[in-house]
Amino acid sequence: TLLVVPFALHALRALLPARTAVLGTLALLIVPFLPLAVSTPQALANTFALVVVLALLARDVPTAALAAGAALVSQPMTGIIAAAIVVATLAWRWFRVASIAVAIIGAAAIPLAFAIASHVVPQIDVRVVFDPGSAAGRLTGAMRDALTFTAVDFSTADVLAIARLLLPLFWIALAIIGMLARPSLQPDDNRSLFRAKWRTGNDVLGIGPCIALVAAALVAATVTIPTQLGEEQSQFPLRLIQLAALLAMPLAGIGLGTFLDRMRGTLPQLATAVAFAVAATFTLLLAYPRDDAQARSGLWSVSASDMVAVRAIAADARDAPYVVLANQMLGAAAIQEFGFRPSHLVCTDPSPQSQIPDFAKATSGMCNLKSEILSFPLPAGGPIARYFWEFVTAATPSREPVDAAMNLVGANRAYVIIHDYWRNAARLAEQTAAIADGELASLPHLRLFRFERARITPSPQ
Repeated sequence: TLLVVPFALHALRALLPARTAVLGTLALLIVPFLPLAVSTPQALANTFALVVVLALLARDVPTAALAAGAALVSQPMTGIIAAAIVVATLAWRWFRVASIAVAIIGAAAIPLAFAIASHVVPQIDVRVVFDPGSAAGRLTGAMRDALTFTAVDFSTADVLAIARLLLPLFWIALAIIGMLARPSLQPDDNRSLFRAKWRTGNDVLGIGPCIALVAAALVAATVTIPTQLGEEQSQFPLRLIQLAALLAMPLAGIGLGTFLDRMRGTLPQLATAVAFAVAATFTLLLAYPRDDAQARSGLWSVSASDMVAVRAIAADARDAPYVVLANQMLGAAAIQEFGFRPSHLVCTDPSPQSQIPDFAKATSGMCNLKSEILSFPLPAGGPIARYFWEFVTAATPSREPVDAAMNLVGANRAYVIIHDYWRNAARLAEQTAAIADGELASLPHLRLFRFERARITPSPQ
């Protein structure tokens, strides 16, 4: 956020009086913070995309082009959107039909990129099929889940779940105020790179959000990733919706600046200040991992406990092959400690010999497509991670996901780790202890269980 503050102030100052522009910059305090806060290429690309929009509004085309290139390198999906914004915005000056065409092509390029990637890199399991019915079903389910609250184990911290629903409405309201306020701006040609006639509703401020929203709809209707859990299928459309919200920051800034600048009276100003402070606080808190009665988050950082756990597993397993079912941050700790080892060779090519375990197919010459996977739960959408979430989200944990993970890699031993930062950690740990073959003692802030079984010795059929 600090990176975009000067760009935001400069861009708003190009459109608004100084006082209104400064007040509008406060919109950064309630900008959807999570897509910028996580230390991932996606968050970095989102930051660059926001810089693209702000630089264009400030008439700084070279900076916008550089930021679009940086976004493309950081995360191609966001980078394509950023590049389309630059081209479409510049085309708006001369030929608006061309600008609209560029925007449509930019949005359509996202599912096309998924299709190309799945053919160029066979290991990427992505299916691009137009299926709006499934997309509508996932959208309906997501809306139902978002609007459903449980009274079981409800605490004051769960107020964040309510704030998570209200803050987007607040953001949209500010953007609408910004759209309504634009007719009064009417910058002269010397201050506006694009000579925009702010009386029209289809100008440069709406290009970015529109491209991102159309791309989100197309991805939701066409892209399916079989290796992901059902609840994770919407993550790419959700990322694009979050990007659209970020790209609406100039509109929200105009709306907030205009609203605050026209505020008169001590009591209304005090009430507005309190409401804004509460909204900014909730925005910041929502950027942190959540594990309340309404939501589960896996965005915890690697801890000293994770490092202790991976060392304990290595010491206990010695030279025996094993697989670990845990939160993905344990995988990050393992990479830091051991590198990309231990790993297992598995078959990723569909085979009619479905009764033969993947590891056996990979080592017996019956598989055309092989890949290595870590013993730990990385990547987040990989099979080991999916088995872990299947284990912990079941009403009653069973050995089936653990056995499936061992069968996948051909290991006799598996470890399941329950961190104490999960709200239901105590109950889940006791249920796991009842079906595990053993437990490693004296580990801080987590419980580590061992599962074993006889060696698999399949015979081809």
